[in-house]
Amino acid sequence: MKYFFVYLLFLGCLSFNTQGQCFSDCKYKLVNAEDQRDSLGNLDPLKIIEQSEIILKGLIGCQIPEFSLTTIDGKLISSSDLKGKIVVLNFWFTSCAPCVFEMPALNKLVENYSPDEVVFIAFSVDKSETIEKFLQKTSFNYQHISSGKDFLAEKFCIIFGYPTNMVFDKEGKLRQIFCGGSTDKKDKNAAFEKLKPVIDEWLVK
Repeated sequence: MKYFFVYLLFLGCLSFNTQGQCFSDCKYKLVNAEDQRDSLGNLDPLKIIEQSEIILKGLIGCQIPEFSLTTIDGKLISSSDLKGKIVVLNFWFTSCAPCVFEMPALNKLVENYSPDEVVFIAFSVDKSETIEKFLQKTSFNYQHISSGKDFLAEKFCIIFGYPTNMVFDKEGKLRQIFCGGSTDKKDKNAAFEKLKPVIDEWLVK
């Protein structure tokens, strides 16, 4: 039953990508998958992330969703202004232990690139004041945007699997996505090691 369910998800991804529905329909696929999990009694958190990632991988090749939002520092960022640059997005929240654990690796990533070539943006479901208070004690050198859960679900299909990291190429197409994280010391550089090769590959194209 488990393998059949994963196979159905995989077929759904193929259909979803070839029809060009991309981010707009992804939310409904995740919700439907959640309903199927509930009916099967499969509530294992690791399985939830694994199955969510199968669906999210179907987004690869899709165009970055249109948005125009203000960072917690008051800077306006629009998706239309990001063309010509590699865009790395992180989705997190302050009480997410794996999200916080990977921040040193993400900071290391930022240090490796010019802001003229690679843009790093972090979306959090937390309020701006909560993010600002968090950043007073913890370094996270991305540009920060406070956005509600509904926005992230509708625009970026982020419902499960925090942290999630996405890499978009210079044309705004999604090239890689990583879901979930760890708090194991052996994985302290995992985010850096996963993201850097993808950024480097598309930076020269």
